[in-house]
Amino acid sequence: MHDTKDWHKFFSDFNVFTNSIRLKPFIEAITAVASREKPILELGSGSGATARILADMGYTVIATDIDNEVVKTLQTTSYYPEARLRVEQMDMLDIKHEPKSAGVIIHQGLLEHFEDEIIINTLKEQARVADWVVFDVPNNRDHEQHYGDERFLSYAEWKELTQQAGLEIVSYYGRMVPRWVYFLPYALFTNKRGIFSWLGKATGKAYIFVCKAK
Repeated sequence: MHDTKDWHKFFSDFNVFTNSIRLKPFIEAITAVASREKPILELGSGSGATARILADMGYTVIATDIDNEVVKTLQTTSYYPEARLRVEQMDMLDIKHEPKSAGVIIHQGLLEHFEDEIIINTLKEQARVADWVVFDVPNNRDHEQHYGDERFLSYAEWKELTQQAGLEIVSYYGRMVPRWVYFLPYALFTNKRGIFSWLGKATGKAYIFVCKAK
């Protein structure tokens, strides 16, 4: 099992302000498929920044994590009226929600910490519970070990894993482009949809995948 004992320390310097710009392309990918009728369920919520931003945008969000200390912090920092944001302790391999009860399941910086079998099993569970699965992972252009055990897989490897889990990649985006790209006009490396989004895919060190159950 992946060691989570220091995650709460890792997230102590994260907040909505420090994450807002970095999360923008991820939030845009989520809201493109999210429904107001069903909640967004986040696995491995960490600092809770994504959940709080989505709740502030008017979505109903369930923020979850397996680590007890992370959950305690989320419970003290993530309050919204009308139960728009609630916190649950949850194992991503055992999502205790009814089939198709969530509109979207989301996670960022989560799956790269696990071996193939666990990735496939949790994606199968996510496909059972949600209409869509949107996740953000580093790819094989990135080699910065933020927590120390990340795996850097290629697009082909992520596609194979999602297919084995019964998911279809409907769209994907690249982000975390290298510094030299910033010498080019912004439109050429935007993470938004458009004819120039190929540059983000070709140079970005992370992928955002938008998946739907087959």
